[in-house]
Amino acid sequence: MAQIFLVILVSLGAQFARAGILDLNVAYANDSVKTATTTTNSLMAYDLAVGIPIGKRDLYVSFAFGGYTSSFNPGTATTWNGTDMGIKFGGFFGRGKLFTSSLTYNLKSTVKYSDGTNSVELRGTSLRFDIGVNYWFADNAAVSAKLFYYSPTLGEEIDATTLNTVSYARTTMGQCIGLAWVF
Repeated sequence: MAQIFLVILVSLGAQFARAGILDLNVAYANDSVKTATTTTNSLMAYDLAVGIPIGKRDLYVSFAFGGYTSSFNPGTATTWNGTDMGIKFGGFFGRGKLFTSSLTYNLKSTVKYSDGTNSVELRGTSLRFDIGVNYWFADNAAVSAKLFYYSPTLGEEIDATTLNTVSYARTTMGQCIGLAWVF
């Protein structure tokens, strides 16, 4: 699927004056609570998108690849390591392209989940939405502060030998830093 989408991007990109866009977003958070026991939480998420402009406006469609890692440790570590691949629609809005927003539908979302005792692989789809404010430090490059919403919906669970149908979901909201380069 990735190769087909890349061929479409390259062939369509040749038809536009602007060849494409590179969009990178990164989020990191860490939290530690010390009471009778120490509990730590950490989160790292990223997504990278390479795409082409749509029409004459500042809209784009792209192929997106992302990763999401979190750890919750109230004594026994629970980890969630996921990767996503899908299609991202986004754009720049307002006077001087001050605002940015995008919606990513990841057709493939894979998570390796471990709770200290069990370790399984989960598969499904995910959705990511972000909105933010840009600072254009060059004619074609911007750094942005964004708020994001991320929600995978996982329908398959694979343990050592069995494929099970499940209905798992997770929702994360937070802030991230973005970098966009229009080339």
